[in-house]
Amino acid sequence: MNKIILHIQWVYFVLLIGVCFSTISCQVPVEKAHSQTQNSVPIMGIVPFSKFVSDGVRAKMGIYYQGFEAELVKVLQNQGVSVTLTQYPADQVPFTYEEMEAIAFEFATPEQILSDISSQGGFDKVIFGHLELLSESLYLVVRVYSRADNKVEPAFQQKIGMASVTSNRVKIEIKNFAAFIVNGGQNNDLFGLDI
Repeated sequence: MNKIILHIQWVYFVLLIGVCFSTISCQVPVEKAHSQTQNSVPIMGIVPFSKFVSDGVRAKMGIYYQGFEAELVKVLQNQGVSVTLTQYPADQVPFTYEEMEAIAFEFATPEQILSDISSQGGFDKVIFGHLELLSESLYLVVRVYSRADNKVEPAFQQKIGMASVTSNRVKIEIKNFAAFIVNGGQNNDLFGLDI
């Protein structure tokens, strides 16, 4: 009788251990996948910036007049951000500073156009902005469209006096903006990055 009880206890013990191991092995991958989803880095697209500057400012900017967006992509990718250069639809020109600051209109809003770009490219965020000469200064304004929120937020703005405009200064501002993205912005989670 004692042998039967001992045998039954041994069977229960083995079954209990088996159930524990199978439960743990099923839970770990699910929890790992869940944590990876929560901490995943958004995929970003960068469309061409509006550029309205004089020939003199264009010359001072050097390679960063035409290559601004490509340099921004390169710097962000070097910091581990999932970003790619993309384009506006064929009939759409980059949004100007003035258009973005104007009162909202009903037809073909920036949000509608950026939503299409975001959906077609599979982007969580679309970065766009302006390199424009306003009030004798070069304004570098970067904006971010969030597909989840369906809205545009100003993200980074820098005013550079005419005497300070150089290709090196523009490169520094590109790096500053990249750091801003990687660090999640100033006191907000505009980009949702935790790198």
